[in-house]
Amino acid sequence: MVPAWNKLSDPLSARLKNRARARRFYLNGPGAVQRYAMFTRISVLVCALLLAGSCKYFGKHWNYEKTDEWEGACAVGRMQSPVDIQRTVRAPLDPLRLDYNEAPLVVKNNGHTLQVDAAGAGGMNVGDTRFQLLQYHLHARSEHTIKGMSADMELHLVHKDSAGNLAVIGVMLKKGAANSLMKAILENAPRDKGEKKATALANPLDLLPADRSYYTYPGSLTTPDCSEGLKWIVLKQPVEISESQIAQFKTFYGNNARPVQALNNRIVLESD
Repeated sequence: MVPAWNKLSDPLSARLKNRARARRFYLNGPGAVQRYAMFTRISVLVCALLLAGSCKYFGKHWNYEKTDEWEGACAVGRMQSPVDIQRTVRAPLDPLRLDYNEAPLVVKNNGHTLQVDAAGAGGMNVGDTRFQLLQYHLHARSEHTIKGMSADMELHLVHKDSAGNLAVIGVMLKKGAANSLMKAILENAPRDKGEKKATALANPLDLLPADRSYYTYPGSLTTPDCSEGLKWIVLKQPVEISESQIAQFKTFYGNNARPVQALNNRIVLESD
């Protein structure tokens, strides 16, 4: 006589063995490589569609909806950016010597902002240090704030010196008259993420104010991995762009600004 528990366990055991056998066949049997390749393509497609989330199977993605979940230096760094510029110390800082020039306008939609690759567009000298302009990009609203007030947008011009040190100029953009370079960027910006488009020549100086007085402090990148050791130069004078240009940028990215971070006893210097 077969015990009652055996009558129940035998069919269950058989089902489990069949499932294990099927799984081994799926993973190792004929066509396994093709099945895995199909699974990979489907996973990549799903990752691309879930723009507001993260796809951990193929690496961590980030977004501006959950900045409190950014990891690494973003979470534990003590010299993070952006900051609210409140109290400053006036100092005889080196003047900014910019020698930007015309270069092909190559607009890139990188999935987080509109970026202009600036190879060959010149650079700047700060004291005896030469910085080459790498790229410039946009944020809405401004990431830095001045005495608690944000601007409509902020332009970041990213530079690197010969030792690999980064320096970024931040320019506040406010509602006013239309700007010709902003017009060219928006008109040639690709809707598809990752695509680039080269158009006519453009000069980054067209998005900078005449007054080059500035604030400066040591900080970080404002996007993951938020690496520190970066020199921030935030110009005091804003530049005007039109209300329609602000609205047009927001059709690409309505909110791509990291919240301000703790200053943590850093000193913000202000040029005379």
